[in-house]
Amino acid sequence: MSKNIFDNAVKLAAKYPNTFQLPNVSMLSKIKVGDNVKVCLNNERFWCLIKGLDFDKQTIVASVDNILQLNELKLGDIVYLNFYNIYDIKYN
Repeated sequence: MSKNIFDNAVKLAAKYPNTFQLPNVSMLSKIKVGDNVKVCLNNERFWCLIKGLDFDKQTIVASVDNILQLNELKLGDIVYLNFYNIYDIKYN
């Protein structure tokens, strides 16, 4: 279980608009279990595999889907995210 504080991608995109583009509301509404979302923790962006979604609360249960270099999370660790943490989406 993760108690990590993931970056708020929405706030960072507003602060640095030329750095990256975020998924829009339409894109976020299409995510489903089995898709991947990119998040950031401690200056390391990585992919997570969606295991569960709650659209009403805008929360996601996911597992780490990369080997990380800067964080203690391991491949397969369960993390809890919010929609505002998402930098990118890979639909499967």
